[in-house]
Amino acid sequence: MEALAGRTLVQLSTGTPAEAWQLARWRNSNGIVVLDGAIMPYPEGIGADYA
Repeated sequence: MEALAGRTLVQLSTGTPAEAWQLARWRNSNGIVVLDGAIMPYPEGIGADYA
């Protein structure tokens, strides 16, 4: 994980609350910043004028 130390990981996949806590423990023990987000629109909305 040395290659990720000091970097920011953008996490956009879905998961359970337990998996989110597991990710938090992993990033804390490896010196990685994680931005946890989500892609909210349905596929047909991606790239639409209203997106």
